[in-house]
Amino acid sequence: MSGDGVVTINVGDVQEPPAYPVDFAFTVNENSRTWTPVGRSQAVSQDEDAGDEQEYLKLAEEVWTADGKWVATEKILGNDVFMIHALSAQVSVKRNLLDYESFKTFRMTIQAKDSNDFTCSAYVHISVNNVDEPPQFIAIPPA
Repeated sequence: MSGDGVVTINVGDVQEPPAYPVDFAFTVNENSRTWTPVGRSQAVSQDEDAGDEQEYLKLAEEVWTADGKWVATEKILGNDVFMIHALSAQVSVKRNLLDYESFKTFRMTIQAKDSNDFTCSAYVHISVNNVDEPPQFIAIPPA
C-alpha cells in the first residue's frame, strides 16, 4: 500500500535564556574619573528571542590582592569602583579609586535578566593601565 498525504508540522517558539558567549576583558586608565566608560564595548549578552529586552546587574566586584586572592573591593577600598548601566550594559567607573601602583586587576560578576526572568552571568575582568603622573612636591618641615 502506498498513498500521498499532507503533513503539517507547527513549530512553536520556546523562550530561551540570555547567554554570554565569553567572559569580558577590559582596560581602564588609573585615576579615571567617575562615569569614564571602561572598555570599547558593552558587556551585552545575546538572546535569541526577538524583541526580548534585558536588564543588567552587577552581582559582585573583587580586586586581586598582592597575596594572590580575589577579595571584595569594598573590604579593601571601602567602596566599589565600577558600575554597569542597567539597560546598555556599559561598564563605567563609579568612584575614582583606581591606582595602578596599589591594585592592577579587578573582576566583576554581572548578570543579564530577560523579560521572562531568565538569567545568565559572566565575569568582567578589568586591568588598570599605568599612567605617567606629574611629580609632586612634598612639604618638608623646617629644620
